[in-house]
Amino acid sequence: MKMMRLLGLAVALAGAAFAYPTLTGPTGMATLPTAETLPAGQLNLAADYYNTSDGPIENTYPVRLSFGITDNVEIGGAFLMQEDMDMWVIHAKISPLLPLLGFNWGAGAQYAQQEFPLLGDDTITQVYWVGDMVMNGGGGGQPTFDITLGVNWTDSDLLNNDAIRFFAGVRAGFVNDFSVGAEYQTKDDSLDAEALWSVYARLGLTDTIGVQAGWTNGPFFGTNEHNLFVGINFGWGMIAE
Repeated sequence: MKMMRLLGLAVALAGAAFAYPTLTGPTGMATLPTAETLPAGQLNLAADYYNTSDGPIENTYPVRLSFGITDNVEIGGAFLMQEDMDMWVIHAKISPLLPLLGFNWGAGAQYAQQEFPLLGDDTITQVYWVGDMVMNGGGGGQPTFDITLGVNWTDSDLLNNDAIRFFAGVRAGFVNDFSVGAEYQTKDDSLDAEALWSVYARLGLTDTIGVQAGWTNGPFFGTNEHNLFVGINFGWGMIAE
């Protein structure tokens, strides 16, 4: 148990500059999770504007709430306002579970429901295994750099299909709490129109407030169109310095 707590603290400290929710809620990259979890007692509230107006949905407004139950257990929920096609999501993540090959590995799950007035409701279930490796921990004014590898199983009731897809991401952190990142998830023809990929940048304005901007064709499935998203994240409780 002591070793698990130490591993959890190491992940939290290494990823402090990147502790920001995905568009569906789990701490992570733009749309894909990392192995990071919020520190115990930390509550995060994030809201974004996602310009999906060139698709069937005019615009999307993801609002997410996440909480660190312990240093390696995180839970949360999200509500994505999308005209008549709103989506709600709940998630849970535990990490780290296993240090292996230089990565700290964790696991999580997401459960979502989305309304489609003409097609009926969709239920999305996703389970993932994900690991982070800190390549450069920074210090002395040097940038931080880490990579993420993962795999998820995703099932869609509406599409009547499920698939296993692999994903990866890279993130770099610089002075003044500025970071940039990119993510990629493999395409499965039964769920995706295209492979999912995103680029994004984040900036910590204070110890408790951060902002982000990026470009993605997610979140759960890779679509034909990439769109801009911008947002803000508030944190209360145990905020990593």
